[in-house]
Amino acid sequence: MFGFKKRKKKKEKDDIDYHKKTEDLKDEISRIQGLDELEEFIDENKTQALDENLVYSEIITYGVSDIGTRDYQQDAYYVTAPTSQDIDMPSRSYGVVCDGMGGLSDGEKASQMAVEYFKKGLEQINLFQETPVLFQEMLKQLDDEIFVQLAHEIKGKAGTTLVAGIIEGNLLRWVSVGDSRIFLIRGDEILPVVREHNYRLILEEQVKQGIISKAAIEGNPKKDALISYLGLGNIKLIDINKDGFPLIDKDVVVLCSDGLTKILSQEDIKNTVKSSITDMEEAGKKLLLEARNGRGKNQDNTTVVLMQYRE
Repeated sequence: MFGFKKRKKKKEKDDIDYHKKTEDLKDEISRIQGLDELEEFIDENKTQALDENLVYSEIITYGVSDIGTRDYQQDAYYVTAPTSQDIDMPSRSYGVVCDGMGGLSDGEKASQMAVEYFKKGLEQINLFQETPVLFQEMLKQLDDEIFVQLAHEIKGKAGTTLVAGIIEGNLLRWVSVGDSRIFLIRGDEILPVVREHNYRLILEEQVKQGIISKAAIEGNPKKDALISYLGLGNIKLIDINKDGFPLIDKDVVVLCSDGLTKILSQEDIKNTVKSSITDMEEAGKKLLLEARNGRGKNQDNTTVVLMQYRE
């Protein structure tokens, strides 16, 4: 369970409510399988009114990418520069990571297109409350653009994953398509907040229905095949949290491509970040170095974006 500590800038009553409602956060999230359940759970645990309780904070950011042993870099990312406390308005920071597919330069084009398109969209967000609707609209439009401009030209095989997070004040929102990941590191815990959109989700549902055994999942050669990505056309599976998730001092949000998670376990990622908790640049470089050393001669493109919330 997360080691929640009292927030210095919150009233005592709000602290008690927050601790009580989020005490079993890790266990609850880990049991959630569907997007509707995830949104419902976050709704139930919402503890702040967006307009009244956005606090003034500092967001430390860093992004880094490594081509690995591949001939082409199909990952792309963007993260805003670090922010400091401002007396006039709460801080706003965001990051996005995309992992392209399609072979040769097609995956590179798809991921770069997605990052640029999403970056422009995020820059136009005026009200934090509008973020979920805009996320949905941007991804559907972007899916169509990639499908028409790239995927259609090579028989539907070009596309990209996307994960993005936006922090305003002390509230985090995220969006995910594909198998890139978002983690929240708090104290001695790491929480995966999005699902991998691969065939494993379908197989797990078949296990629930008693159609196949759990052991059959690992033996299925298609278990890691993507079932949702930008460029698929008429995309339907998108994970978005409706309400801002409250962050506390020193929380770290990790966005990454699967080049990292194929090599490092969640525990490895957490421990590496914790070892450089006061220096996000050092933490990011360490993660890439460990991924590179772990795979050797067959290292995939690897990208990491870190955003640390500080009060």
